[in-house]
Amino acid sequence: LYGGTVTSGQHIPDGTNGFSTRYMWRTDGAGEVYAYLPTSQQHGTSLGRGCWTFAPGVWTRLHQRITLNTPGLANGRITVWQDDRLVLDHPGLEFRTTSDLRIDGLFFSTFFGGDDSSWASPTDQHADFADFAVTSTSTPPPAPPGAAAPDCGVNGAPS
Repeated sequence: LYGGTVTSGQHIPDGTNGFSTRYMWRTDGAGEVYAYLPTSQQHGTSLGRGCWTFAPGVWTRLHQRITLNTPGLANGRITVWQDDRLVLDHPGLEFRTTSDLRIDGLFFSTFFGGDDSSWASPTDQHADFADFAVTSTSTPPPAPPGAAAPDCGVNGAPS
């Protein structure tokens, strides 16, 4: 999800001009939310890396809830469910410093990250994506925000 215009590419938002959250997968399918926030440093911020995994050849359903912070407070939250199982609940986030900045849509891209050929895959790759939805009224899966994710430690850091 994203809001505003400064949302990626090593351009760190200042709290008035944008934010973004997107899924990434790392070595051995380790999942994470990669966020561009006003508190990010040189690049985006990795949240919950390894709190869930993507298995090759297996469909998985992800549900992400973003609760934007109250401007001036770090009370925003990202919550992620994989196949209806809570895998990440990360409170204490600052997405914005103005109430004019809101969620504008879905930010989606697939690539092998980095800015040179060393990031390229040595083999052809294939991924399927389906059934995207963005809503302000959806009911999340059964586990409420704040419940401890069974395979993740405090605030989304792997145990």
